[in-house]
Amino acid sequence: MPGYFPNSRVEGGEFEINALIEDLGLEQVKHTRVKDLTLSEKRRLNAACHLLLETDIVLLDQPTKGMDIFDTFFLVEYLRQWAARGRIVILTIQPPTYEIFTMISRVALISTGRLMYFGKRREMLPYFAYIEYPCPAYKNPSDYYSKRAMIYQFPYNMLHFLGQVIVAAIMSVFAGAIFLNLRNPPEMDQSNINNRVAFYYYMSCIGIWPTLLMSISEAWRDKPAIERDISDGLYSRGIYIITKMCYSFPTTVLVYLAYTLPAYTMMAGFRGNTGESHFYLYIGYQLLYLLAIRGLILASSVIFDSRNKAAMLSGLFMVVIALGAGYTVHPKDISLWASPTLWWSPARWFMREMVYEEFNKTTLPFTCSRNPVDRGDIVKKVEVWDRNEWTSHSIFWFERRASYVQILSSSIYICI
Repeated sequence: MPGYFPNSRVEGGEFEINALIEDLGLEQVKHTRVKDLTLSEKRRLNAACHLLLETDIVLLDQPTKGMDIFDTFFLVEYLRQWAARGRIVILTIQPPTYEIFTMISRVALISTGRLMYFGKRREMLPYFAYIEYPCPAYKNPSDYYSKRAMIYQFPYNMLHFLGQVIVAAIMSVFAGAIFLNLRNPPEMDQSNINNRVAFYYYMSCIGIWPTLLMSISEAWRDKPAIERDISDGLYSRGIYIITKMCYSFPTTVLVYLAYTLPAYTMMAGFRGNTGESHFYLYIGYQLLYLLAIRGLILASSVIFDSRNKAAMLSGLFMVVIALGAGYTVHPKDISLWASPTLWWSPARWFMREMVYEEFNKTTLPFTCSRNPVDRGDIVKKVEVWDRNEWTSHSIFWFERRASYVQILSSSIYICI
């Protein structure tokens, strides 16, 4: 091993190796294969390989991980004596016991990627007492201040969360004001059929955008620490995205409920013709759709090294998804190059199910406020279809008939 480090001062003499093996208590297992050693013996062997190089500075990453208190005390004490001979030992360690803490000369206390204190160990307690954070009696200082830092960040995390809830609620109220009492009349007016479809389009493609931008900013705050962990090989970007989606699921659902419920209430969704079943379907499909979009936003934030690039790519995604929704441009009018968006756009399957439920299960009569149409001295009688005809024609016009092929393709898209 020393041959790979030209700056080391030892050439791997047998005497130095045997002395190090004896000092670290490895003499009984010196002829044992590494895979047969205990975890504590492997940790001490790893430390011995680094000390054998005789460098001025030794870096050890958690050399006592998984070791019991006695083996940890033994190894740290040996490293302290070894450093007393004019060398420097830098090691990372989880909050140690107070006895081991007193064996360290200098401390760099880090919590959630932020440096809380760096300096001499004996000056750490006076420093925190000076800034009005004294350590209680019979408490381990390193453990206490690490936990204190996480608690201290709690109000700021809650403020960020409340900010997202408020923005989502404002956009929802804005949508409710536009489509106020849309479903309140006792009968279904033919003139507001397109407005009902527009409500679902707004909720899926337009109003959610400010909340998505805040999600990008939230993911970007943790970007430096995440990139360091990924570069160190601790985990991959895919694992981080999946983990982030899982542990932030409760708070994300609360934010999206704040975006979903006010608008649905203001447009008189609870007083509609389909009862509670439509409400539950709307909430379920809307949350599923928003979670799928959030996965795309989070992936773009992790992949790109610039927040502006992530926002631009997310905006491009939303434009393509909105194009495939089939509302601003009718599906039959979409060009051939854009037609694949009709198969995988999450907004399309969300709107398809909502429009199908909106018109297919209605029991209310369709009316037309413009029938007959009076144009001066000419009165023209317009033929009015009955409820079943309007239902079938509305679903057919918006092409919202159930398609299991599209449902399957959309499900595969969400999983990817």
